Amino acid sequence: MNRAWFICVLVSVLLVVVAGCSAAEPVANIESPSKKVAVFEGGEVTLGEVQQFAQQSGLGELSPESPQYEALIAQIMPQLVEIEIAKAYAEEQGITVSEQDVNQEVETLKDQVAQQAQGQDIGREEAFDQALQQAGITEEQLRQQIREQLPIQ
Repeated sequence: MNRAWFICVLVSVLLVVVAGCSAAEPVANIESPSKKVAVFEGGEVTLGEVQQFAQQSGLGELSPESPQYEALIAQIMPQLVEIEIAKAYAEEQGITVSEQDVNQEVETLKDQVAQQAQGQDIGREEAFDQALQQAGITEEQLRQQIREQLPIQ
């Protein structure tokens, strides 16, 4: 009986081992957005930040496989490093943005959009909403961008 039990356990273990030895699923070679592409005193720039900046700048999706990738990185990197240095300086100096500052900037943007929309027979809020839609962002995303950009201005 001991021998039968031992064989049963051995067969069970072998089945588990064999089942665990199946081929791994292929995984795409995708670089992590957190990959550091530039490091400097006081900060760093990640691949995700480069891609986000490229998209916001109207350069579209930035892929390391793209033939233009190196040229775009060379074009974008000085601006991004400058922004990161300004952010680090603002943080060191304790420069902050209040919600009132953010609200004031949003109101200024609404005025600018309404002025550009004159003659289109739409209201200030509707023009602002259309501008947000065209930019592909929500008002909260805009407010977050303002919170990040105001201290470095």
